[in-house]
Amino acid sequence: MPGGIGYRYGMKILVIVVIVVIVVAIAAVLMKRRANQQAAGLRNQAQEHRDEAKASQIAATRQETQANAMTAKAKEDLVVAEQQRNAAAVKREVAADLNVRADNIDPDVPNTPT
Repeated sequence: MPGGIGYRYGMKILVIVVIVVIVVAIAAVLMKRRANQQAAGLRNQAQEHRDEAKASQIAATRQETQANAMTAKAKEDLVVAEQQRNAAAVKREVAADLNVRADNIDPDVPNTPT
């Protein structure tokens, strides 16, 4: 009987089942959307980390290049300083020899016979 209590009871159960299915489907869609948003957020965060790492790597390479240039200049400066030290020693020897010669020919400086 279509209008009996069993029929109404069956329809109520059917309506409740349909509502539950709709609520579950909506919940599943919302959970999927939330998961996609979280994944997109994590992808963005990962890309930011990669960009920051790349910038840091570039800065480190630049700093290393500058340090290498400074090391090369320091080595060149060391060679120049050593050459100047050697030149100064030669000049001291020349000056000492000239002083000895001057003393040898100066009549006012007592000379010891050699």
